[in-house]
Amino acid sequence: MPDIVCAWRRTGLVRGRAAEQHQPPDGSEGLWHAFEDYRTGLWHDFPELSREDQADEVGARLLRVGRTEEAVPVLIREAAALSDRAQALLEALYEEGIHGHFAPFDRRILEYFEMAAAEGLPQPRLALGRIYRLGLGVEPNLEKARGLLRGHPDAMASDLLKEVNDALVDSHVSTMLKRHSTDR
Repeated sequence: MPDIVCAWRRTGLVRGRAAEQHQPPDGSEGLWHAFEDYRTGLWHDFPELSREDQADEVGARLLRVGRTEEAVPVLIREAAALSDRAQALLEALYEEGIHGHFAPFDRRILEYFEMAAAEGLPQPRLALGRIYRLGLGVEPNLEKARGLLRGHPDAMASDLLKEVNDALVDSHVSTMLKRHSTDR
């Protein structure tokens, strides 16, 4: 995955803007199409798979044929190349796994979310905020969740941020009450 990571870092700003707007920022149509071409080119790595339609993606197809371990790195590559579908599948795999086939809370997926969120990509920020709010495979961390969700454009993030803020207030009040009761 080093080739995609290197390219990813060099194009991070454009990816972040494109992901927020679901379209390429001015002057970057070529890069937007390069991400699409990259995702399409992944089919060449799996000639034994048939594409069900133009919107079909390799990672999703690998999941459908039961090749989950192969699907995860491909889904990460597709999500890194701005595939909303791959991002959604990674979120579901991380949170729920696949009963009897794939355990939830896969470290590779969490690392992808961390890297993409650090870059400012909105969907990974939302996913990671939820993960830290609920403690899904990690220690709950309300401060980290709040930092990820603050300023996020999605309404779901606003709801989750309100939940996080309420939980932080409750936590602070509880701590203050405990201190007050031990001081007596």
